[in-house]
Amino acid sequence: MKKIVIKIIVSFVAMIVGWLSGFLYYIVFSYLTYGYVTDVEAMLGWPGIFIFMWWLLFWLPLIILCNRKAKIFSLKLSPWFGGVYGLIGYFILCGWILEFHKYPQIYYVYAMITGAVTSLVYSIFLNSKFENNQGGLRQ
Repeated sequence: MKKIVIKIIVSFVAMIVGWLSGFLYYIVFSYLTYGYVTDVEAMLGWPGIFIFMWWLLFWLPLIILCNRKAKIFSLKLSPWFGGVYGLIGYFILCGWILEFHKYPQIYYVYAMITGAVTSLVYSIFLNSKFENNQGGLRQ
């Protein structure tokens, strides 16, 4: 039970880091593209809701069911897997809502960055000395 609780907490923290990384991408993209940033609250709030849903429906079941030694959690593969997994989750959860947006690629990259960073942060923990020396999730 303790192992599952640690997995959930670490994955939740990883999801928040991924969410904030995606938001940072939006800020930088908007400023470089348009010279200003707008809709800050909306771009922090709405993606946050969908990212939480992605975590709950897609990421959490994955980390509970997969062995910590799974190749998708290797440091080399995890960002790639997470980026694709984030994009798949985006299309299933809300991609159909934004398909007529003027610049949908903004949201594609946002989802990919969020998924990649979430997966990488989680994988870094799984491969960390803390995890390996303290018992944590050791199976």
